[in-house]
Amino acid sequence: MASAKLTQLIYKLNHDEYRERCLAENELVTLGKEAVEALIMVVVHQLMLPALRAASALSRISDERGVLPVARLALRESAPIPQILDILAEWQWQELPKEWAAKELVRIAKRYKQSQMPSIIWEDFLPRVRTLSPGWTPPVIVVPAPVVVPTFEDMPDAIQALRSIHYGTRQAATATLIAIGEEAVPALMDLLDNGSTTLCYRAAEILGEIGDTRAIAPLIAIRKTRGQDIEQACNRALIKLAKQLPATATTEDIPLLIALIQRLRYDLSTHDVALSAAMALEHLARTRPTPSLRGALKWLKPVVVPLPPGFKSARLAIEEATEQWQDLPLVTSSPVALVTDLPLPADASPCLEESQ
Repeated sequence: MASAKLTQLIYKLNHDEYRERCLAENELVTLGKEAVEALIMVVVHQLMLPALRAASALSRISDERGVLPVARLALRESAPIPQILDILAEWQWQELPKEWAAKELVRIAKRYKQSQMPSIIWEDFLPRVRTLSPGWTPPVIVVPAPVVVPTFEDMPDAIQALRSIHYGTRQAATATLIAIGEEAVPALMDLLDNGSTTLCYRAAEILGEIGDTRAIAPLIAIRKTRGQDIEQACNRALIKLAKQLPATATTEDIPLLIALIQRLRYDLSTHDVALSAAMALEHLARTRPTPSLRGALKWLKPVVVPLPPGFKSARLAIEEATEQWQDLPLVTSSPVALVTDLPLPADASPCLEESQ
């Protein structure tokens, strides 16, 4: 029976194994227009990983009904906009679309894929999606609340439940681990290194919700090592965690803050993380000045491409607060776990000094 098969395939978009998710997508594509409405529901109401998988299936089916729901994924918080544009660019019209909006969004996406110009995102794509979505707000992804208040003793079962092929079981486990909070962080950080790709993805999302900044260094360390899905999940978690840095950072966090600026200030997807780190350093300079702050000065200056004003403000605050230590040699230390196997940024280009 087709409807039973469709339901089963939709559930498999959340499967623990990457191969199973790919097979489910391929079979959904073979169902064609019969699967479109169900795939749109996944795009609209589920977490980003299955939503992107469903969006990919919709692009391969190329039904115009899916274009705007997929484009609206870009309006979600910390959305992987370049990946969404790449999916839209794969739309191949079997017949001319009846809706001009669908044709226009796909045209913009193809132009971005060809040129890779970020200005197309901010000046063309996002304004057009917002214009086509008056009064629309991103849906709230509801995580089922546990019936009882979870404790540390519940954590092993919750970690195991993250492996379930059943969406509801995984969501309940996610809610349990978020409720356990800081006590669950070490086990979740271990999953980043030692779990499957899917477990790593879920651990990153949960760490972002818990909000413990201890997770920043391990998230940075693995974000470029496990594929695009993991990178996007880590980026979303890092953006959430970094918002706390200006209010919570201490002088012991200075090496971490410097490393974040060094590696992420020119990364389009995590630029906000570097900016939050700069704001934290500026706050420390004004409240608890110390010589180690001067280690950030090199990375707060622009390299070819200008940096936003927040970086210059942090640099000036540090220079003023640490002027008495300007003749001391800089100690170039950084968290080993954060930087050991990561490439350094290409800073061989001449440094363009900002005008004072």
